[in-house]
Amino acid sequence: MTPKTPINPKVETIELASSKPITKSVSVMKSILLFHQLKAGNSSAVFNWCNISTVKALRFKQTDFYQIFRLVSKTDRIKLFLVSLIQIFLSFLDLIGVAFFGLIGSVSVAAISSTKIAGRTESVIDFLRLSNYSSEMQVAILGVLAAILMVIKTFASLYF
Repeated sequence: MTPKTPINPKVETIELASSKPITKSVSVMKSILLFHQLKAGNSSAVFNWCNISTVKALRFKQTDFYQIFRLVSKTDRIKLFLVSLIQIFLSFLDLIGVAFFGLIGSVSVAAISSTKIAGRTESVIDFLRLSNYSSEMQVAILGVLAAILMVIKTFASLYF
């Protein structure tokens, strides 16, 4: 089996010794399966199809990140992993705090225009059980919650 140089970079043509040329889309082949060519002694081709998860693992092991990560001791790798998880959690706290600021804006606009809160804002206000309070109290509670989340996130990120 001798691979030809592709005319179109997205299409690869493969010729087998005893059959017609096979044309496959390289992007489809790479996204579904990886094709390995193993030559036998009598120049007949043997095909070995691998699962894409195996291919992704092999690609990861060839990256610089993986090579550098292996230089660190196992306990330090665990610490790095835990610190990364904590940072991801802190990012979610930040995201929730910013969402509270958006809710404050939505409730304020609804209060100023004397309209009823609707849509997702209403469902979040109901979830937080703030629907029985006045608009001013809802804005105050949401502001305090947003501030508390931001302060917790800030102090936690200083520690980690």
